[in-house]
Amino acid sequence: MVATVAVKLKRILRAKNRVKWNFEKLKESNSYSSLEFRTGVNLALEKLIEHRLADNPEVKWTDFKETSTSVGKETVGL
Repeated sequence: MVATVAVKLKRILRAKNRVKWNFEKLKESNSYSSLEFRTGVNLALEKLIEHRLADNPEVKWTDFKETSTSVGKETVGL
């Protein structure tokens, strides 16, 4: 007696590991990294405001999110 068996395996989807930032550096009000983060975000947003004249809130939000994450990677670290 010969039989054929078809087996389908499920693919396990794993979530990407989120990179955690060191927020303790930002909580200190007088630390160099918190001042650097604040000034970096302010300067980057001012540059974006000068170049982009969009009134769309979605565009403004994505700009804010991208600038804050890029400055955060530079100052707070991963």
